Amino acid sequence: MMEDKELFDLCKQVYEKTGWETERFYWSDTRNPEKYIPALRELRVIDYKPLWLHGKDNDDNHVVPLYTSDYIQPKLPPYYFVVKGLSGNRWYPAKMDLEGPPLLYPELGSDTPLKAFLKLTLTLHEEGELE
Repeated sequence: MMEDKELFDLCKQVYEKTGWETERFYWSDTRNPEKYIPALRELRVIDYKPLWLHGKDNDDNHVVPLYTSDYIQPKLPPYYFVVKGLSGNRWYPAKMDLEGPPLLYPELGSDTPLKAFLKLTLTLHEEGELE
């Protein structure tokens, strides 16, 4: 998996706000991993909770939970979802409206469905709609 700074930052923010843990973790190269563990030179996703996962109490996070759309969606209220934009290269969170068309969140649009879900998660957390 290639380094994606926006994805890493979104996963980090969601972890800091929610504390949600996963079984996979995303490694950021910002700490120069080959200096510490040569085998991690190219590795970006790991399948165990590493000892250096600092968590919410340390600003020096270089490993964060790697969220997936399958993990995030069930944690959101059931009337939220993500739709592909008409241009085909953007994804937008939306809220089902029983009295009309879905309400889109264009300001939360992203290049992947996962990033759109993560941005929606942060917004819903700020609005107090998530536990």
